[in-house]
Amino acid sequence: MFFSGIQCDEPAAPEFGSVLVVGRNSAAGSRAIFTCKEGREVVGSATSKCLETGEWSFPPPKCERKCDIIFWK
Repeated sequence: MFFSGIQCDEPAAPEFGSVLVVGRNSAAGSRAIFTCKEGREVVGSATSKCLETGEWSFPPPKCERKCDIIFWK
């Protein structure tokens, strides 16, 4: 559901990542979907919703380098 006249600021894309807003130009009810470049993973929430208060439900996540776990025998 979109709320008339209520807008959130355009969400910032994380460093080494991107953001896609699904909905009406960051209007309340829109969702931001965050992704990271290959070799990096989302740390934080990968989605956020524009609330009736004009704020996003979660801050933009970080895109951190994936760690390889090596098991030694």
